[in-house]
Amino acid sequence: MTTTNSNYKNELWAKSLYYYNLFDDIKEFDRDKAFDYYQASNYYLTLYHEENENSPEIYTQESEFPEEIIRISHIMDLDTNWSKHIVPYSELTKLQPKDRIVTEKDLVERPVKDEIRGMKDDEPVIVANVNGITKAYPIKELLWNPVINDFLGDIPIVITYCPLCNIAFVFNREVQEEILTFGFSGMLYNSCVVFYDFKTESLWDSLTGICLAGDYAGNQLSYIPKNTVSYSSYKRDFPDGTVVANVRGILRPITKNPYIAYDLIKKPLFFYKQIDPRLPAMERVVGIWNDDRSICYSYSDVLRRKVIENEFEGEDFIIFHKFGMISPLSDPIADGRDIGSTSVFSPYVDGIKLNFYVVDNRLFDVETNSEWSSLGVAIDGFYKGTQLRWIRHADTYWFVWAAYFPEVTIRR
Repeated sequence: MTTTNSNYKNELWAKSLYYYNLFDDIKEFDRDKAFDYYQASNYYLTLYHEENENSPEIYTQESEFPEEIIRISHIMDLDTNWSKHIVPYSELTKLQPKDRIVTEKDLVERPVKDEIRGMKDDEPVIVANVNGITKAYPIKELLWNPVINDFLGDIPIVITYCPLCNIAFVFNREVQEEILTFGFSGMLYNSCVVFYDFKTESLWDSLTGICLAGDYAGNQLSYIPKNTVSYSSYKRDFPDGTVVANVRGILRPITKNPYIAYDLIKKPLFFYKQIDPRLPAMERVVGIWNDDRSICYSYSDVLRRKVIENEFEGEDFIIFHKFGMISPLSDPIADGRDIGSTSVFSPYVDGIKLNFYVVDNRLFDVETNSEWSSLGVAIDGFYKGTQLRWIRHADTYWFVWAAYFPEVTIRR
């Protein structure tokens, strides 16, 4: 292993490791103090990586990565089959050790009819819906546990959230007729969380669901319908639904936010590619895609228009923005600023295409004046109780979307 390093970077790395070890020693006994150590470790780790942007810290490991390179900030603790991969290892970053595996046995699930302590109505939750079964996962849980394994009815699913990209997806965990269990690998690809399967420790991308390296390289997980909305919207639209109230054995204080003000910065962290100059790097976008073809709308455009009706690859869609959901990346969870939620639906009901308009943050169809929620449920009017079909989309930052889809068309 060879590397070139300055004394300053050595000092930053040593401080980051020092505070991480302090955190690790007391995390089960003093969460508040452990959180302070964790933040200090992240602070020095961020400075360390900022230094690497000008003089990258590259480790060559010829025995494991023939003719390839990988950025490593922690020891490689993954027993991956490195001979199989579909992306260059130079595009992966190892930030921390692989994380604990979170399964359905660790989840405390409650009906939304219960009053759940610590849950605010404007908190963001990831809502998964399949075969008439619905469950919500608070993003504040996924800030600390970015990969959660669960079942939705009899469907094995994995919920992933990456705060650095604001990417949330739900996938089916069944691959080649086998149910896999996943955890956070401690690695990033395009600044997005990379998760690994417990069986082979292959590495999987959290936006596409494609296996990047290992025995399963090239395989892709199938998407499960999901939307990210406020907790109040979920409770109203799915009163018989459930919510994951907390994760057993959590060692970090979920009421605190390790990513305060992240969505206010101008330049992304741990992203080493050239940023597409067509939009600001941290501009929020709504992206829709099919294979390698993609479109996106900037949040500023969506906010201005309130509802967008268009088509992509022959499929009609509507995009609706509704205020009332806080950002998990701006302030402490309870005090996040209201950024609202965006949802993408098919406009068809029983083969009839509806048209839509917005009044006072509320969505109505032109044909019957029925009111529709941010989860595509008609909450009043002729169509009351009807559910619009969710269309797969991503709410993320421009730098991420352009990295995955360099030929993306920005619609206005």
